[in-house]
Amino acid sequence: MVRRSWIRTVALGVLVALGGCLAPTLPVPPPAQPEILGPDESGMVTLKGSRDSARPSAEVTVWNPNLDGGKGEGRTTIANPDGSWQETIPAAHKQTLWVWQTVGFERSAQIEVVIP
Repeated sequence: MVRRSWIRTVALGVLVALGGCLAPTLPVPPPAQPEILGPDESGMVTLKGSRDSARPSAEVTVWNPNLDGGKGEGRTTIANPDGSWQETIPAAHKQTLWVWQTVGFERSAQIEVVIP
């Protein structure tokens, strides 16, 4: 009788553990639209994400596909614990930048930021 109870407990534990492994994970959302500062006289643009605009400690990447002869160039920063972030990159008026965040091995979709 005690043996059956122990086997049932172990079997239930295995099923619960397997069920937790099979649960789908939610995708990482893209960061919120940042504030755009610039370009300044040296051709640099600063993007500022406000509080909760990214996941805390996420890697936030800003990519300018127009740089390096069309190959593109990017900059990456780590979001603050409150989800805010800031990054500066070369960019000109009317250029489109791509911004995304990475948490662990999961990358979000990108958003487009057009420099005014």
